[in-house]
Amino acid sequence: MEKDSLNYIANRKNAPLDKKGFDEWADSYDLDVKISDEDKEYPFEAYSDVVSGVIRLVKAQTGTRILDCGIGTAKLAKVLYNDGYSITGIDFSTSMLAKCQESMPLAKLILHDFSRGRLPADLDCYDAILFTYSIHHFDFDLQFSLIRGLGKHLSQDGIIVIGDVMTETLTDMQGIANKYDELWDDAETYPITEIYQENLPEFEVRYEGKSESSGIIILSK
Repeated sequence: MEKDSLNYIANRKNAPLDKKGFDEWADSYDLDVKISDEDKEYPFEAYSDVVSGVIRLVKAQTGTRILDCGIGTAKLAKVLYNDGYSITGIDFSTSMLAKCQESMPLAKLILHDFSRGRLPADLDCYDAILFTYSIHHFDFDLQFSLIRGLGKHLSQDGIIVIGDVMTETLTDMQGIANKYDELWDDAETYPITEIYQENLPEFEVRYEGKSESSGIIILSK
């Protein structure tokens, strides 16, 4: 880690991403998210607001080439697909990608595991690159490495948009962790705006809060 402000998670180790678990979750994922969103509690508090915010930011761009990293069941990408956007989706779950293929037959779908620290070999140039409730599976070092690598695949005015459990400050995140102590998942590393700003100086980093525990980070060159 590059900054002293990351010391509180220095000894945390993310559990390995479990492909089997996500394959098994594929059928009930959207319902589970909906219940958490409606109950207004971590981890999917304000999920619908985050998704609609990401879509709004994408539609404010002039281009239509979208890369969705951790596309899941394509709940977000399908909205853009139906509006004529060109969708490339990446996920490490074959069951999730199968659901994507059913709903978006013309999308380009890539089976890939980001946890190994590499990007797929056949990426193009995109007007928006999205992480929606997916980047938290990686520690900060890997998050920043992926963002820097993907930044090379942005169009001139392209943006990287991250919608997730997140806060603006480290203090805010510690407060949320304390509030939801029994539910809190120490295996996940949620984006914190001030840490992104400190560690990604090559990007302009903006933040849109959607609730006390969720929001959107927008990165641009």
